[in-house]
Amino acid sequence: MIRFRYFSLVFVLFLLVSLATPVMPAQAQNQANLFEPGASLRFEHLNIDNGLSQNAGLSIIQDTHGFMWIGTQDGLNRYDGQKFQIYKNDPDDPASLSQNSITALFEDPQGNIWVGTWGGGLNRFDPHTSKFTRFIPDPAKPGSLSSPIVTSLAMDSTGRFWVGTLGGLDLFDPAAQQFTHYRNDPKDPASLSSSAVSAILPGPDGKLWVGTGGLALGGAGLNHFDSATGKAERMPARQQCLSGANISSLVFDKAGLLWIGSGGYSLPGNGLDRLDPATGQCDHFDIAQGPDASMNTNNVIKILIDGNNQLWATTWGGGLARIDLSAPGKIYVYQNDPASLSSLSNNALYALALDRSGLLWVGSLNSGLNLLNIHNQQFHLYEQSPSGLASNLIGGFAETPDGQMWVGTWDKGLERFNPLTGQFEHFVHNPQDPASLASNVVMYIQPDPDGSLWVAWHGKLQADVPAERVAEGVWRLSVRRERRTGIVVAYTAD
Repeated sequence: MIRFRYFSLVFVLFLLVSLATPVMPAQAQNQANLFEPGASLRFEHLNIDNGLSQNAGLSIIQDTHGFMWIGTQDGLNRYDGQKFQIYKNDPDDPASLSQNSITALFEDPQGNIWVGTWGGGLNRFDPHTSKFTRFIPDPAKPGSLSSPIVTSLAMDSTGRFWVGTLGGLDLFDPAAQQFTHYRNDPKDPASLSSSAVSAILPGPDGKLWVGTGGLALGGAGLNHFDSATGKAERMPARQQCLSGANISSLVFDKAGLLWIGSGGYSLPGNGLDRLDPATGQCDHFDIAQGPDASMNTNNVIKILIDGNNQLWATTWGGGLARIDLSAPGKIYVYQNDPASLSSLSNNALYALALDRSGLLWVGSLNSGLNLLNIHNQQFHLYEQSPSGLASNLIGGFAETPDGQMWVGTWDKGLERFNPLTGQFEHFVHNPQDPASLASNVVMYIQPDPDGSLWVAWHGKLQADVPAERVAEGVWRLSVRRERRTGIVVAYTAD
């Protein structure tokens, strides 16, 4: 007996169940387990409508209690999963935030939240008292902060707290509440290449990797800084690799390789570099001209590597990039789609963070926050788009023994989906072509062991070609013939 079934209005591929699983190369199979090719990632959004103080997400961290801290251009936000607590400067309260534009966040072992600002120096927030302690440059005090613009915060393996500013690299002395300064000296090639420090990453050897150039102030590349001697080794360019003057972000992968993002606010970028600190081998990734040229910028803002060995990178105007580090030759790009409310809110992105529940937090420059659950990948959504599924009105779908998915729509005909590539091929009714699909209203499809499809739709018979009638409106067509000629011949009851 033929049964008709009705499906949801979107096509959802359940990866844990398959009618006939094709044999895939190891690389493709591993990739499919995480992010199905061609699938649209579904982002949730938080913005001023949800209580965020301002829509520019410039810095994001999660503290030990699980709260998310978001720095914006107009205040510091603490998010508990339901509501925002906002902290702003109060001119009449010296224990309030020194400045509302937040550029860097860090939680120390005591649970204090350190807040770097764009123009107001550094703040230490005590969550027990809700009071801020300010550290502001003072020309009369040599041990004060180097610059009112703070770009990065880090703690090394010995517990020393480092502050990157546009006036140099500062080491904080908690006992004296003062800073030791490390700056560029044009006469000393062993000093930092530039005082405009943009990124700090402690290395396993006890030294610091220090990037320069940020927040509209150009830099002079990457440094390997020895805090024991106060000397810096400047990393020379290796053809295209390390040729970017402005270092925006630094991170180590599981293999101990250093990934370097190049770019920044109002600064030119040079994509991504991968450096082996042990051998000096360096590889360059030009994300604007790579395998996926839809990423139209090399201006990388922040990079992060998740537990699935996926590298994520926010960019200035190009959206979100992802690289599978097990096979880093391919760059996957995710951008705003005006037709999809679940896409990225904007392509101009900034902050990047991963919380302990598996949520990837992506801050935009003017459209709030984007949240993606990278661990909940059992379902992948394929929505109507110019390069994807033709319609969201799904009548039914089925898988043939070769692993191809056939999707029937209620208004755009029949689709063939390749799970390995994520590509859709469309078959529609053409009144001028009697060999085309007889109707675009496909209600149900069912594979046959002999390689044919059982198809039910609405419409009239288009051609006097023999076909096996099964029931009213249900006929059988040969998939094998379509594969040879590129034509689907379809029939309906008269």
